[in-house]
Amino acid sequence: MNAMATARAARSRVAATLAAAALAACFVDGGGGDDGDGSDGGGATATMTATSDPTSATSSASAGPTTGGASTGDDATTDPACPEGHLDCPCADGDAPCDAGLQCVAGECALASCGDGQLDEGEACDDGDDEEGDGCNTDCQLSGAPRWTLALEGSSALADVVVAGDGTIFAVGARVHAETAADIMLVRAAPDGALEWELTFANPGTDRGLGLALMGDGDIAIAGVIDDGDHTSAWIHRVHPDMSLAWLEPTRYWAGAGADDNSRANDVVVDPSGTIHAVGARGQDGGVHFLRAEIAGDGKFDYGDVDINESAGEALAATLTGELVISCGYIELDGEQRALVRTTGAGASEWLLADAVGRATDCAAQGDALYVLRSAPDLPTPSHYLERFTVSASDGLVHLDTQLVESVDALGLAVDGDELLTTGFAQEERGALTDFLLRRARASAYPEERWSSRQGDVDAVDSGVGVTVASDRDVIAVGWFDVGGDAHGWLGRFTP
Repeated sequence: MNAMATARAARSRVAATLAAAALAACFVDGGGGDDGDGSDGGGATATMTATSDPTSATSSASAGPTTGGASTGDDATTDPACPEGHLDCPCADGDAPCDAGLQCVAGECALASCGDGQLDEGEACDDGDDEEGDGCNTDCQLSGAPRWTLALEGSSALADVVVAGDGTIFAVGARVHAETAADIMLVRAAPDGALEWELTFANPGTDRGLGLALMGDGDIAIAGVIDDGDHTSAWIHRVHPDMSLAWLEPTRYWAGAGADDNSRANDVVVDPSGTIHAVGARGQDGGVHFLRAEIAGDGKFDYGDVDINESAGEALAATLTGELVISCGYIELDGEQRALVRTTGAGASEWLLADAVGRATDCAAQGDALYVLRSAPDLPTPSHYLERFTVSASDGLVHLDTQLVESVDALGLAVDGDELLTTGFAQEERGALTDFLLRRARASAYPEERWSSRQGDVDAVDSGVGVTVASDRDVIAVGWFDVGGDAHGWLGRFTP
């Protein structure tokens, strides 16, 4: 589910590349502090703007399908009643070409059609099979090609995205309104990419929305962090699909009144009962610690279910399978960050990668399969690992394998059957500059991409942060594009 230092993922690695941009300050990890108690309510006010004429830009996708070549069969016997080159009549490639609109297939002239293995007019590719998402889709168009992209006006960034049952797209992030100040922002877009609404929550300081989830009644639960100047607070709100507020005030959690008492909510999931589960960090004993908390559908914060790990750490992302809530993040051991995955509920269990550095930056589950992205700070170029698990209430977490993808970092993860969609960035040839990257791969052979789509401007820092899959298997991704040193929130829809 989420430059964004902790927006569901290892945002801190990307945020460093945005140090020159005003937005960079909006997406860095907060500090920690002493423990304390929590409080409901908050001082943020919401402002909603309707937009009917969005600013949009279209980029090109790069994918790796082949454009299938023609196939021929055995030589056909010439029949005077069926002249060569006519429909259903014999042909031989190069010697007796078919009439206009026909092509030679297996020794006979046939109507040109998508899926026949030959590149025809109007086709971007034709690999001759009926498999979707393999680089050349069943409509003979490239996989991962952008249907549309939408860039927000003004300094901003987007961190996470969901798609409602009717195809409406909701994305959360931050709207920068001063050099060191930003507001949490929720945007709503139509399936065709038209920007319909932008809702901002005004509050002093540098605030950012980091995660969101759909509720059973269509409402949207939002998680983030707000900065009151002296400390940061975990912030959770509930919004109706028409962008009106379901709660009069957001729910907030902070650890106390000291300058070092900070907390934040990095992600949120909603279980079938309507309970909201927020994960993040809570300041305690001079550091930040793993936080998971429950919020009732009416906004009541249940402080009795706050998990504090003995070691300093943070939950960066959450996912849900059955009644199990799964938190992914890290704890610090011997001065190094180590990936931690934890389940809560019946059969709670924990997996800690104690012998390798890196964070669990995002996670997604489907059935009893759990997939976790892990950062690779020990490698010389942006890279990442995929950790595969099975998970159940009876057996807990069972680790299956680790797979490495080099030269590509992934911040957002989504599951599509037995395949995974990830978004993040790839490094340009010139130093810290990066391009947005979207890729599809089979979970069982994750390093071997089925296709990838790379977008971005030269001499810029661009990145994808969140990704999801629509009901028609189109891929929706969000992040930001760097325009002249100024980050702009960005979302796009791509073919399967």
